[in-house]
Amino acid sequence: MRLAAGSPDWTPSGLSEARGRGRRARRARVGIGALAVAAVLAPAAAAHSPLFFAPRHASPTTPLRVADGTVSIAAYGRLDRTTRTLHLEVKLAPGAREPLEVLAPAGTNPFPSVRVEVRAPGGNWRLVRPLAELQSFYEPYGRQSYLRTHTGRVGSAAGGVFLIRVTLPQGVSSRSVCVATGSREVFAGGSDLGRALERIRAWARG
Repeated sequence: MRLAAGSPDWTPSGLSEARGRGRRARRARVGIGALAVAAVLAPAAAAHSPLFFAPRHASPTTPLRVADGTVSIAAYGRLDRTTRTLHLEVKLAPGAREPLEVLAPAGTNPFPSVRVEVRAPGGNWRLVRPLAELQSFYEPYGRQSYLRTHTGRVGSAAGGVFLIRVTLPQGVSSRSVCVATGSREVFAGGSDLGRALERIRAWARG
């Protein structure tokens, strides 16, 4: 198994103003170091801002929408017998091509792999094949370990709105899944930071 490293978007700007300057400075030094390592070992997983799938995103007509597909995001969700598919929609300018990853919580069995497909504007669904060798990495801010099961690209010369679909494998009752895409870090946080961490840990527990 090849090891990699990565860190979502838990930077000092995501901490509340109530925390002291000294603590923010210490977090800044840690964050810069973590992102520097991630840029070498796992660029697509370097600093994703968290989003969360809801049951309505099972339909391709009501996907989880990202207006700017260059922004680095990670969308967490759970597939089960009532929600067998989840859809993420990203909008990209002509010529833009962004990384795509699908992740599972470490310590879980990711086989058989979820089915991952991408549809370009006006096109057919294109299959993103699972990795032959899983990649494991640890994200220190959320203290969460992941398995990277799929990697690919989203975008085209023409640009437009792209739809990403993940589907639960036949014979599997449930699966936690994370779809990560985009490369431009937009640091955000505030009062929702702690709640997001709680939701990610719950996602990992299944």
